[in-house]
Amino acid sequence: MDRTLLPVDDGPNGLTAPARSLRKESHRVITATSGAEGLKQLAELLAEDARLSR
Repeated sequence: MDRTLLPVDDGPNGLTAPARSLRKESHRVITATSGAEGLKQLAELLAEDARLSR
């Protein structure tokens, strides 16, 4: 099963290297640069998962 990861950091520079490494391992990586953005992304991922599981 492919994994989707959602790292959150308050600056994009803190996400670049980890996201690149995780993508090389064939993970789907969606980044967020604030808690609010992270929660929005998480809600979208959960909605997508619910649609796909039908």
